[in-house]
Amino acid sequence: MTVKDVFGAPSARRDAIALSSQDTRIPCEFDCECEGLTLDALTESSYKNSREHGFWADADFLEENGHKELVYRYVIPTKLMLMVSELSEALDNIRDGTLEKGTTMWYTDTGKPDGFATELADAIIRILDVVGYLDIDITEVIREKEKYNRTRPPKHGKAI
Repeated sequence: MTVKDVFGAPSARRDAIALSSQDTRIPCEFDCECEGLTLDALTESSYKNSREHGFWADADFLEENGHKELVYRYVIPTKLMLMVSELSEALDNIRDGTLEKGTTMWYTDTGKPDGFATELADAIIRILDVVGYLDIDITEVIREKEKYNRTRPPKHGKAI
């Protein structure tokens, strides 16, 4: 069984939103503040929202008390594991069969978006949050990494 057997052929929608290396705008189908934002603007938005909701309180406390090194030793690694937890939740959507049935996103009774796609979005949001804290120019990093990856052999020389 191949990935194509499981997930089907690439959709026209996926093809339509493929972005060139010069265009970092993220298309948005909803009436929201994210329409047309660049990756850098999404980083800023994710980081700002996270900070406003108290997700950086531990880092602030450590920095204010002269222990910025502990942010790198404990806070950042914790945030990395939270990224992994979002991907684990996406995996649960595969394990429970919802992705196989073609259901990538739905809304709970409370209106919360849920499902495989939203867990991937959560992982990206958490990644961009840390990118924002560390002031990484993620657009440039992705461009450089993509350029390098184009020079690599299939599967980067690995079996899978």
